[in-house]
Amino acid sequence: MEATLFLLTFPVVLGIVLGIAWVQSRRHARAWGDLATALGFTPMAGASPWTRGGFLPPLQGSAGPFPARLVTYTTGSGKNQQRWTSIEVPLPEVSPAFTLRLTREGLGGKLLIALGGQDVKTGDDDFDRAFRIRASDEGQAQRALEPFARQALAGLKPFGEVRVEPALVLGDGSHAPATGIAMLDAVLALPGGPRAEQARDLFRDAERRGPVALLRYTREGLRADPDATRAALQAVAALGEAVTRAARPEPTAMAMPMRQA
Repeated sequence: MEATLFLLTFPVVLGIVLGIAWVQSRRHARAWGDLATALGFTPMAGASPWTRGGFLPPLQGSAGPFPARLVTYTTGSGKNQQRWTSIEVPLPEVSPAFTLRLTREGLGGKLLIALGGQDVKTGDDDFDRAFRIRASDEGQAQRALEPFARQALAGLKPFGEVRVEPALVLGDGSHAPATGIAMLDAVLALPGGPRAEQARDLFRDAERRGPVALLRYTREGLRADPDATRAALQAVAALGEAVTRAARPEPTAMAMPMRQA
């Protein structure tokens, strides 16, 4: 009796679950498309399957003077699945050796210290109380977090996380952050097949060109509100310009010629 009841109810429950998932995916796709239209961004239809968030392609546009991409993706599975939205901006004048991470003060920031992260202070007491900063170069990070950049970052709500990190630029224009490059071996180790071969070709070509510095602002959930995204793009552009200025060599004072007596 119980087995019969299970056989009768299981298809119904499965149908309901799949129906809810389909409706949600359609709602996400509609919101993502509306965001692209509102911002004047273009869907990257040819982007690599592993850089796409399900069926939502990255959106390509600009953040101030920088080319920018909006990316949504999921991590985990089942009950632990979580969606994220990122703004990605390449910084060609910044060395990929420079890394920077900003999180709101709290558990994440404390974890950075527990793991030996360098806690950078800007000298702005309010900002330093609100954020934890980890950087590979303390002086460069302090120069990058100038007043205008700090003001732009402090205005982001919810804040999420900001990173400057090395990334590989794939042949289709998408990025593979170095923090996820550990997955590369697993991708390349996949059994032979078209996707595995495509992955090998893209990554090997990217490795030959070398990494670039990538500025990434990530928030939890699908973030498709046009006004909030415009504000985030402006803040990312402000930080990108500040990080770029901080990476440039400081001008040296020219020696004054000595006058002849």
